[in-house]
Amino acid sequence: LTFAICTDRNGYVPTHMNRVSKPQGADPVWNAAHGRNRLIACDRTGRTCGRNTEPFVVQTYRRDMGGGTFVMMKDASAPIWVNGHHWGGFRIGYSAT
Repeated sequence: LTFAICTDRNGYVPTHMNRVSKPQGADPVWNAAHGRNRLIACDRTGRTCGRNTEPFVVQTYRRDMGGGTFVMMKDASAPIWVNGHHWGGFRIGYSAT
């Protein structure tokens, strides 16, 4: 398991796992590897997770780990409903290799 996060319908990730929840700085490469709190996941995978209302969706994508490093990931997600309204999705990411 690489990550477990929630995202709203717009791809906003309010908080991430501790190991990548460092305060963001001016370096986007460092932020991609270490500062993923308050991130907008505006890629196809993030948007699909946040907007999906089916029971689940599984996706494969190339994840930017910072510093020019990319890994193939699997992403399994399910919608989050709050008082009958679709809020977003819960994502679990794991290595595809």
